[in-house]
Amino acid sequence: MARTPLALALVALLSTSVLAIAQVHPTVDAVTASPREARSFRVLFVGNSYTRFHAMPLMVRAALRTLDQRPRVEVETVAHPGWTLERHRASGRPQRRIAQGRFTHVVLQGHSLSAIGDATSLRDAVRALHAASRGSGARTVLYETWARRAGAPQYRRDGAPQSPDEMTAQIGQAYASLAREIDAPVAPAGRAFAITHDEHPEIELYRADGSHPSEAGSYLVACTVAGVISGHDPRELRYVVPGLSRDRARVLREIASRAIHAGP
Repeated sequence: MARTPLALALVALLSTSVLAIAQVHPTVDAVTASPREARSFRVLFVGNSYTRFHAMPLMVRAALRTLDQRPRVEVETVAHPGWTLERHRASGRPQRRIAQGRFTHVVLQGHSLSAIGDATSLRDAVRALHAASRGSGARTVLYETWARRAGAPQYRRDGAPQSPDEMTAQIGQAYASLAREIDAPVAPAGRAFAITHDEHPEIELYRADGSHPSEAGSYLVACTVAGVISGHDPRELRYVVPGLSRDRARVLREIASRAIHAGP
């Protein structure tokens, strides 16, 4: 897919250390239903290309900016293609940034296969990064990934899930278990992908590789993450990514809302 100059500029921005990018109105937390009184957000995203594609954190910023009242928000990313959270933990960079950055939220995105192939390492890394987040006063948010497209090589391997439904279920169970253990909310992007596939197969959420998100897929992720971080229902968001129709964007925001409120 050809990238516009604007898209290339947004991706370049994500490679810098700090992005001061948005303002939102925090009201009620989507997970705990408790009042949120913070007047500013600082969010650190830790992950890989599932975070970086289409400058997804900037989509979060753009979406949150469409809410009515706008506290100050800054976003930083530590994301490298193919990295697991265990590799991030071993590098020590996220922990250093968490200690120094005065973040309000730390969004942790594990490798797309970790939950089904290396759950122990995923758990150990989440525990360590959550400990750093909690110690700094930041709130951890778990960014649940999605199943590979039907027909992907992963479904032909011994011991692997045999379908997108099975993979979605295994990933969801892994993140739900982690969420209970560390008492953190989940941004259920995987659940949102599954709902979209079942009800709106005409919306292509994948790139050609059947793994990475299309622009619509990244938009769906951004709406889900924005809803969990801010406590606003994603249906309140009015941002539409360029190239996506308003009707399609509305459908994806509604799906993000349903995924968040469906529970574990």
